Amino acid sequence: MLTQLGSKLAPGICIVPFRNHLRPNEAAMSLTLGHLDVKQMIDLIVRRRSPAIGDGVRHTTAGQLRQAGFTVTHDGGKSNPRHVSVSLDAGTEWTEYESAQFDECFSSPIWMEADRV
Repeated sequence: MLTQLGSKLAPGICIVPFRNHLRPNEAAMSLTLGHLDVKQMIDLIVRRRSPAIGDGVRHTTAGQLRQAGFTVTHDGGKSNPRHVSVSLDAGTEWTEYESAQFDECFSSPIWMEADRV
């Protein structure tokens, strides 16, 4: 299982709550190993704040991503031992098609609400 952290908190900064494309000069998307909830992801990734309403997670598996044509590599380090990189073969461009394929691999998001994490 893999988890991606997203947020509906930054309109104008993020167009979609979950990233589904590479930034300039970026080689891979970042996910986290394990089926984590919002609080666990905020504690691991952000560390500087508590979970807030509008934060969310979505889940997939390495198998689903690989079946869709992505390369999945567990490449954790000291700051995040659970880090996973999702990429395409070298020289393959990440287009709108790949972004849609990436999104289709995930479950429906689980959003932080006032009464639960």
